Amino acid sequence: MKTTHEGKRSAGGGRRQVRPANPRGKAPTFTELELDDVFDSFNHRYDKRDRVIFMFSFFLGLRAKELAGLKLGDVLHPSGQVKAGVRLRAETTKGLKVRETFLEKKELLEALDDFLAERKKQGRFDMDQPLFMSQKGGHFSPNTMQKLFARLFLKAGFRGSSHSGRRTFATRLNAMGVDLRSIQVLMGHAFVSTTQGYVETSPERLRKFIKLL
Repeated sequence: MKTTHEGKRSAGGGRRQVRPANPRGKAPTFTELELDDVFDSFNHRYDKRDRVIFMFSFFLGLRAKELAGLKLGDVLHPSGQVKAGVRLRAETTKGLKVRETFLEKKELLEALDDFLAERKKQGRFDMDQPLFMSQKGGHFSPNTMQKLFARLFLKAGFRGSSHSGRRTFATRLNAMGVDLRSIQVLMGHAFVSTTQGYVETSPERLRKFIKLL
């Protein structure tokens, strides 16, 4: 996964892989190449902020409500050092339960550092301030966060929503062999059956299973 505007093409010269059809009513998942195309389209005033928002969605599996409720102090120590994990406060989660996720991915940390450096230059660096500020300088609402995702996906030429990141997060972890129980905990689901509904199986993955026979 790249995070710059360099572009990325497949061996056949095309940019995008064709995703399988999605079940009715479910947000589409994204391949790595497709997500690279989304990032390539980020060339606007708030692109550093929006890059981190998308990474928190795709690499941490956070909901729109959880993204909207994050504060600087949720990801930073008082010293300004980035925390190893993000502790989601109960009031920001769907089930009103505290949940922890982890800031481990290199690309995410690099994008976060870049974004925070910009925030610091702007002088908006109080730990009680929103991590992701709206144009008005306050928190996004869950609804305006969802609209941001839809708008940026459309700008990149895709149909997608804030739930695309969560479904892609669960699908990729499952494809890597992560057990459903661990994915359930990371997603903040009360039931593993809910997690199963987020995992999308591709023909390529099914072929690999057949080869194991």
